[in-house]
Amino acid sequence: MSCVGSIAGIVGLLTLASVDAPVIGTTADFPPYTSLDAQGQIVGLDRDLGDELCRRLAVQCSWIIADFDQLIPGVMAGDFDMAISGMASSEEREELVNFTRDYNDTDGADDFVGLPGAPAPDAAVIGVQSGTIHERHLVKTGRNIRLYPTQTATIAALAAGEVDLIFGSFGGDVMQTQFEAAGYSYLHSESAGQDGAAIAVCKGNTDLLARLDTALAAMQADGTLDTINARWN
Repeated sequence: MSCVGSIAGIVGLLTLASVDAPVIGTTADFPPYTSLDAQGQIVGLDRDLGDELCRRLAVQCSWIIADFDQLIPGVMAGDFDMAISGMASSEEREELVNFTRDYNDTDGADDFVGLPGAPAPDAAVIGVQSGTIHERHLVKTGRNIRLYPTQTATIAALAAGEVDLIFGSFGGDVMQTQFEAAGYSYLHSESAGQDGAAIAVCKGNTDLLARLDTALAAMQADGTLDTINARWN
């Protein structure tokens, strides 16, 4: 059942929650937004954000891990009530789902990472996570790419020598420390055309979208968003 059909008779998010707690889809493989700790629990900027949103909306949310390229289809199918995974809105994505206001800004630059002396992007084999705006950008620019289902798999491909470079949003101290330890450098920057990170919801669920936007606006006004972002960046 599509999410439009599944919410046709729902008055609001609290009504939905009284039947079934809202489900959040995420990747848990995109630090600093999401990752797994030593106990296998989802942690990161998005986890803190989502838990705070659910607290403010007085609902008990649950989290489900999926590959990134399954998040929007999952929202459309009604498997998830929302997707929170450092996801940027784009014209293509907005044809499929709606996005809340941004909760994390971007400088518009994405990075090619590899060993010093690696070929330039136009001459390199580039690893990229499938289903991302980074894949779309590389396809549009005609680069030679190899697709991987997760960010971890993309980084592993670089370590294995399968690709010369990887391309994506690799911000935050966690990623920088990981790359430096492996001897990698941020070699080139290029914009994939993304906006800031936002939450994806089904196009039919206007009530949930409005409630999330209201809560995000309040979190921005009282400094909570800044606190969460500073904690993980």
